[in-house]
This record gives sequence, C-alpha cells and structure tokens, in this order.
Amino acid sequence: MVYESYSFGRGSPATTVEGGMKLDFERVFELAPGGMAIFGSDGRPVVFNQAMVGMLECRHPGAYTRSLEDLMHPEEVAECRERMRRLLSGERDSFLFEGRFVRETGRDFRGVAELTLLRVDTGGSGDSHFVLNLRDNTKKLDAERKLRESAERFRALVDRSSEIVKIVGLEGNIRYASPAMERVLGYPPDEITGRNIFDFLHPDDIPAIREKTEAAVARAAADDTVWNVAEYRMRHADGSWRHIESVGTYLPDHPAVRGVVINARDISERRENERRIRESEEKYRRVVETIEEVIFRTDGRGRWSFLNPAWTKLTGYSPEESIGRKAADFLVRAPGSRVSGPDGDDPPSREVEIETRRGTKRIFEVSFAVEPEGEDFHDSFGILHDVTERKRLEERLERLAMHDPLTDLPNRRLFLDYLRNSTPWGERGYTARESTSLLFLDIDRFKQVNDNLGHEAGDSVLVAVAGRLEGCVRAEDIVARLGGEEFVILMAGAGVREARRAAERVLGVFGRPFSLGADEAQVNLGVSIGIACAASREISPEELLRRADTAMYQVKRRGGGGWSTYNLKAPENESG
Repeated sequence: MVYESYSFGRGSPATTVEGGMKLDFERVFELAPGGMAIFGSDGRPVVFNQAMVGMLECRHPGAYTRSLEDLMHPEEVAECRERMRRLLSGERDSFLFEGRFVRETGRDFRGVAELTLLRVDTGGSGDSHFVLNLRDNTKKLDAERKLRESAERFRALVDRSSEIVKIVGLEGNIRYASPAMERVLGYPPDEITGRNIFDFLHPDDIPAIREKTEAAVARAAADDTVWNVAEYRMRHADGSWRHIESVGTYLPDHPAVRGVVINARDISERRENERRIRESEEKYRRVVETIEEVIFRTDGRGRWSFLNPAWTKLTGYSPEESIGRKAADFLVRAPGSRVSGPDGDDPPSREVEIETRRGTKRIFEVSFAVEPEGEDFHDSFGILHDVTERKRLEERLERLAMHDPLTDLPNRRLFLDYLRNSTPWGERGYTARESTSLLFLDIDRFKQVNDNLGHEAGDSVLVAVAGRLEGCVRAEDIVARLGGEEFVILMAGAGVREARRAAERVLGVFGRPFSLGADEAQVNLGVSIGIACAASREISPEELLRRADTAMYQVKRRGGGGWSTYNLKAPENESG
C-alpha cells in the first residue's frame, strides 16, 4: 500500500495524517490483535490484516474477494447497507455494533464491530474507504450463556427444591430464604427475611443450637470451611412444631455470605414413623413376652438363639440354661411329618414331644415361619403351641368314639374294624392252618333285671359281665359290647375247638351270681353263646358275625344257658 496521506473521518474538518506516518499505520494495521479490513466506498475489499484473515478462515489470504456485505449474515445485510450510506453521507462518523458475521467456510459467528469511514487525500481529490474493526465475541458470549444457564439451573434448583436454603448471619438474622421456606414452614421468604432464626426455634432446642453455633464459629476461625449438622424443632406458620434436620456451612469471611449457608429439610414425617415403629416394637415386645405360645429362633447348628418367657412357663427351663443348647436335646420325640399347612398359605407345622424340667412330657405343635433344613431345628424360626390338653382330649374323644362308655370295651365300630383286619381278611393274608372264631353272647333274663331292679342295677351287671369276660379269654382275644346285653369275643387264629373251650369258660363265670351294688343284692344270670368260624375268605366278616348271631338264637330257642356252633347243614346239632 502506497498512500500520500491518510484521512480518518472523525467529523469535519477531517483529521489528516501525512505520508510520514504511513509506515506507522501499516505496522499498526498488520500487528493489531483484532481483525481489521479496508473496503472501498462500494464495499469491495482492499486489504485484510492477518487477524482478520484468521478470523474469517480465508482459504487464500491475499486474494480478497468478499465484500463488506458478504461478511454479514444474510439477515443483517440490509442494515449494513444503511450504515454504509449514512457514513458516506456524513450523517455519522462511525458505528459500533454487535452482529452476526459469516466465515469463508460458511460458519457464522457473533462479533463486536466498529465501522469507520477513511478518506484518502491524493492531489487535492479524496477517495473514501471503510475501515472495519472486528472482534470475535463467540467465546465471551458462550461463557456468558453458560453463566446464565448455570445461574438459571441454580435458581431452579433452589426454587424447586424441597429443602430450605437459608443464609443466616452469625448473629442469627436471616438474610436469605428460598421459596421452600413457604412450602415447608408456611412463611413467605420476604416475610421471614431480616428476622432472627432463634425466634422460630423451640425453646428447649435453643441452648444446644447456640452451643453448636459457637463451637462452629470458633472452628471456622482456624479452618477454611466448617460443617455443622443439627436437628431441632421450628415453629410452622400454623403454630405447630416441625422436626428439622440441617447442615450448616460456616463462611464468615466469604463476601457474599458473611455467615452460614444452611440446607434444611423437614423430617417430621420420618420422626413420626420412627415413633410409630418404636410403639409397634414395644407393643410386639409385650405380646412376645406375654403370649402363651413359645416363640423361638435357632441358629444354623440347631441351637436355641431366642426363647420368649412362655418357654420357661411351659417347660420350667430358664432362658439362661436353654439358649445355646441344641433344641434336639429337649425333645423326647423329634419333629414328625407335617400335621397342617400342606396347602394354601398356612405355615408348615409338625408335632414334637418335650420333657419338662419336672419330668412330665408335653406335646407341642411347631409352626415354622422359616422351614428348617431337614428334620432338625437348624436355622429356623417359629412358634411352639402347647397342644397337650388338646391331644389328651382328642384321645379321650377317640376312645369314646371307639369304646363303650359304660364298660370301656370296644364298641361295635371298633370291633368291626378288628374283625375286618383279623385272619383271614387281614394284611398278612390267609394260611390253611389259621382261622378266626367268633363268639356271640346274649345275657339271659337281663331284661328282668332292668324291669324289676332298675337300669342302675342293669348297668352294674353289664360292667361285671365285661370284667368276667375279659378274665376268661386269651390275652390276644378281643371282648366287645355290641349294645344292650349283647357281647362278642373275637378269637383270631383260633379254631372251633378252642372256641368251644372258651364258650365253656364263659358259661363257668356266669355260674356265679352277680352283685347289684352296695346293698349286696345278687342275681343269677345265664348266657346264650353262638359260635362261628371262618377259615377262608369265602365269607365276609359281616357274614361271620351274622352266622354267630344265628347260632346264638339257636341256643335262645332251646331256653338259653349254653352254646351252639353254626353249621350250614345242621347247626342245632352242634351245641353244648
């Protein structure tokens, strides 16, 4: 560039720089850190400095083909033309503006620019040029944008957080409160700002908080940052008290704080839940200590690890002498098969028998909440229900269902069960040398005892008959009362001869009179006996009973007082 002189348009009269300053201008132009470019009055490029070449990402530095308008974003070209017009007309000396510019690669950026008109005087005539000073503002704008976004995020976090954020001076005055203050405690932030935080604390909590605060301030004098965790009660706007948990960061020397930044949350619901849990635990503890059932837990080796007081009450063993010992050491009968809970949601349960400290045996039903491994009590948890009395009652009821309540002999139901399971119908099966004999007995003249002496006397006779019958049979024979004055004797494995000998023994015991009670009255009775034998499965148990009954009536028809053996051909000829 060779110029005689340079004139920079800064109003009228123009400021003129003579040629002696040309080299200084060129040096400033080339070495300027910001982008500089000179355009003709028509906007065509004249020269770009190196900073402008780099900023515009020019592919061919020295071949300047882009006009002033080409540098502008399409949306800003019209405004660029207007600026050029006004500079040429002398309305303005310069324009300082922020706009969007386009690099040669097509990427746009935001920059801050100053557009000035330069007049060059040559021999009394002057040409005008535009000088553009441009600074790429992208990084600054990005930094400002990120700062704004960060501030907005922080503001949104603070505004929407469920935790209260407060800045409190060391003297206790509230300098800032986030919107959560109103959501949690009912106070609008502007209403509470400026007030002393101790005015809102529960009186019982103030001494501890003051002590914590003073200790934290003392530590903050030596440390950069001090944290302080506290729990206290704050008064809600409705007058109730809320449990608050807070973390205070002490920043007494920070210019924006000069106090404590407190993050606080409402833990009233948590404290209420904890209170309910404590009450529930206390309630269940009382239940465990007073319940009649034994609650137990065992470890992986089957040793008691917990026993409630019911264990001592029912067994006599104290917890001290039981905990740590194997549960199996106390069992007379180990856990058997399940007795309940195979279906549905009921827990599995089994029965065990435990010998108490007093030497008695008690039966417990074990309900496992956690099923043990194998048959032992390894790693289990459950309840021992004392079912001793229930089992005894069940046994009594079962005996009543199967025995005659007056004589305690098997009744018809139990007798038929014995009969169906005896030879030759039993599980062992039939052998040629085994048979079953049945004696059917009916007491002669028993009705006269009831009619003349009363049913009490009749019951006394029946009890005596039962005793005499049991005394004259083999140990393996079954004596049963079918009802009224009818009795039967089941002789498994006995043939007809042995049955007849038994019938003779029965007749012998009926030869003695029967006593009728305390008045020592006596009565003589007879008995009619029917005998039937089965040596194969060709007849049923019921048929055997019917045959013995038939044989017994043969004796009755003859006047009673004897026995008769059933025979398909001539039963009446086989009697005694």
